[in-house]
Amino acid sequence: MGMIFAHTVQILFIYNDKGGHYFFRLISTFVDITTFSVFVFCFGYVYQLAYFKNINESRRKILKSGYNTLIVYYISAFCSKMTFSNFTFSSKSVLDILFFFDIPGYCEFLLAFAGISFLCFFFGKTIIFILDNRFILLSLCLFFFLLPFVIPYEKIPIQLGIFIGSSQYFSFPLLQYFPFFLFGASICKHKISFNIPVFISCLSLSIIALIYFIQVYGFTFFLHISSLRFPPSFFWLIFPSLYVYVLYLLAKKISRFNLGVFIKRMGANTLTYLLFSNIILFMLKKLAVINYSWYAIFIVTFFILFICNHLLSISRK
Repeated sequence: MGMIFAHTVQILFIYNDKGGHYFFRLISTFVDITTFSVFVFCFGYVYQLAYFKNINESRRKILKSGYNTLIVYYISAFCSKMTFSNFTFSSKSVLDILFFFDIPGYCEFLLAFAGISFLCFFFGKTIIFILDNRFILLSLCLFFFLLPFVIPYEKIPIQLGIFIGSSQYFSFPLLQYFPFFLFGASICKHKISFNIPVFISCLSLSIIALIYFIQVYGFTFFLHISSLRFPPSFFWLIFPSLYVYVLYLLAKKISRFNLGVFIKRMGANTLTYLLFSNIILFMLKKLAVINYSWYAIFIVTFFILFICNHLLSISRK
């Protein structure tokens, strides 16, 4: 829901209204810096729950998951190109997208999820071994978080950027965000709920990033830190650590209640929601029939959620 709202703001509001709005810029930045990390954490949690318990029998399902995500990426990529550029179908333009020479906006993050699936398919047993060895787990997480300090992003080709980041497009590098996947899988595997060492570790990481943001940008840092997002800096990566953990604890509490079909369907079909919402937003952007005000953004967001839910309810019958 957060990512759909952020995309609605970024595609329809900020781009159509040069003045923008302080509130939407604030919300959009907060969603940008937290949501993808939450997604990757949940991805790890689900993979431990559904696949890692019996990796040999699950490899085919993992491969299918990666393949489905890649298909969703390709659909979103072509829709994005047709919306934001004068895209013409030719053998070169199509092959550029298929072989990742051209990675369009608002769907790049899907490549990270597809990549994680394929990584788990080939190295699932190794990942399980890492999850059972705390020292290796923590060392790897620290290593991945520190990669932005040593990677020459401007020299990284687009395809390699899928894994380690690149300044040639809006990259969501698999390895730099992989600590959140390992975090989610580890939390699930070891049945961790509230744990003081984990809480202090997450709090410390978030405070380090917060101090850096305030020192460099001042107390209005949320209006300026987007420049650290693509490719992600060390401080951008670690800032949401506490939020991710606290959100997980809240989700455990809330899960005891009956959340209704709408929320459950959204949680069980996240990929489909993202695909449908992107297509609807691209269509609205292409049509550009109105100048979207702040209240129109809320209406459009709930309209998209309603349409996605309705389409899924029909298809699942």
